[in-house]
Amino acid sequence: MTPSESETPSESETPSESETPSNSVTPSASEPSASETSVLPTPSGSATSEPAPSSSAMVEAETTDVEAEADEGGAGWWWLLAGLVLALVAGVLLWSRARRRGAGRAELTAAEGEVSWLARELLPDLRDTGSREQVAGGWAVSSDRVVALEDRLTRLEATAKDEQVRGRARELRDAVRVARTAMADLLHHGAGDVRVEIDDLVAALEAGLDRPVRAAP
Repeated sequence: MTPSESETPSESETPSESETPSNSVTPSASEPSASETSVLPTPSGSATSEPAPSSSAMVEAETTDVEAEADEGGAGWWWLLAGLVLALVAGVLLWSRARRRGAGRAELTAAEGEVSWLARELLPDLRDTGSREQVAGGWAVSSDRVVALEDRLTRLEATAKDEQVRGRARELRDAVRVARTAMADLLHHGAGDVRVEIDDLVAALEAGLDRPVRAAP
């Protein structure tokens, strides 16, 4: 048997030119890849929440608040105490001033009593003696008391805290000084009626006594 013509192998399919792969898009450096652009996981709530303060921190905070309140309360008490001290000092000063003023008025009242004695007792008694010699003798016995009265009024004018008392003491001092000087002139150089001269002195002293001291404002 004649072998059949061997099948001529068909031309093997020439492989077609491989397809040229399309140019792949090279990701730019600025553009993130798909994996990089994927949404990042959101941190869970437990990761972002602040840790709860410990019990020791809470106690320390409460202690600090209590100490701050105590400091404020202490400062308030100090201010109150300072106000009380100032009020006490002011009260003492006012009381001391009132006491000195009262002492000055008491001294003035005593001095007025001495001026009244001079105007209403001594001088009228000397006038009634009737003779210049007897008037001179009686005046010599009591003149030291009159001088002491004048000095007393001079000191009161200088030391009294009350202006009204000072003015009153000055008026009475001047009246006593005039009476004392006039009596000395009358007994040594006078030639008129001694009773008339003494009456004039008594009238001047009475005028001074009739002007009472005014109350201080």
